[in-house]
Amino acid sequence: MRVVTTPRGHVPALDGLRGAAILLVFVTHASSALVPAGAFDAAVKNVANAGWIGVDLFFVISGFLITGILLDTRDATARWRNFFARRVLRIFPLYYGVLVFLFVVLPLLWSHPLLAATQADQAWYWGYAVNFLELKEHGQWQPLYTGHLWSLAIEEQFYLLWPLVVWACTPRTLGRVAVGTMATGFLLRVWFAIADLFQTAFAAYLFTPTHLDGLMVGALLAVLTRSEDGLTRLRPHVSRVIGWGLAMLVGLAVVRGGFRADDSAVTIVGFPLLAIVFGAVLVTAIERRGAARLFENPVLRWLGIYSYGLYVFHLPVIGGLQWLGLISYRRGVPEVLASRLPAVIGFAAVAALVSCALAWSSYHTYEKRFLALKGYFA
Repeated sequence: MRVVTTPRGHVPALDGLRGAAILLVFVTHASSALVPAGAFDAAVKNVANAGWIGVDLFFVISGFLITGILLDTRDATARWRNFFARRVLRIFPLYYGVLVFLFVVLPLLWSHPLLAATQADQAWYWGYAVNFLELKEHGQWQPLYTGHLWSLAIEEQFYLLWPLVVWACTPRTLGRVAVGTMATGFLLRVWFAIADLFQTAFAAYLFTPTHLDGLMVGALLAVLTRSEDGLTRLRPHVSRVIGWGLAMLVGLAVVRGGFRADDSAVTIVGFPLLAIVFGAVLVTAIERRGAARLFENPVLRWLGIYSYGLYVFHLPVIGGLQWLGLISYRRGVPEVLASRLPAVIGFAAVAALVSCALAWSSYHTYEKRFLALKGYFA
């Protein structure tokens, strides 16, 4: 097994990739405030709705980094303790801190039927199973703008099971497992579409075994990174992969009239295409200096560094500002040239600033205290 250096250490371009991912997700959720006033607004909203693909970019990055860590520590002493302790210190403080506020503190300050409904389902939140809760509720988003936590649930389920797989397999076998997992997910998505399983169009989007394509492509790239030629063997091909992949994704969106996560055709064909395209983008960011400079942009890197907090906070912020009436069509939203888009852009800017402030404050006043303990688990 070849020992590599760059992908094992901190790769600044991957911060920028995370920044791009959170921007895509934010655009989708902010666009929920746009009630089209005309054809232009409707077209913009249709494009913005496709920003959910940012979650799949997060999955590719996570699969690459986590599998790499597991491969590099497979022969280390205390590998179980160190891996899980470091994951817990990174993820649990913010996630469970938010749950404590939501289920313990907030009920003391505010009484509302939506809060009571969320409290009734709190066991799913504490158990990192919000994706299964949404399946149980037939794809209905959870109250108080907490439905986005489904993706954190999938990642946590991945963290629990994937080390068993990685440490039990040779790298070659692990690559086959990753390909097999993608093939199984594809077949399950086809079955879901035919049988209308779970009675929700979001079933394939929310069910862990059917939404592992990005994590598996990231895992494959981690295996290749540690092979004889590393990722350099892929360098001549990534531009074609990105070009053809994007062309097919755009073609699918045109044929289907949008790129929606509740469209079975998009989940069946789109998930593997997205994973492959984003995998090629990741290779480009690591292997090509020009692309690396693009993703090392200070703004993208800043967003990437705080992307976890931004992801957790941004949807409650967007929903909370709407609930407070910052933007409300019942009160009338000003139109500019027969478009409501300028008002929504202004609203999105305010929501972005508040989300960034919360993510920055959380990281520096709270999360860093726990991250400092990772040094005890080398």
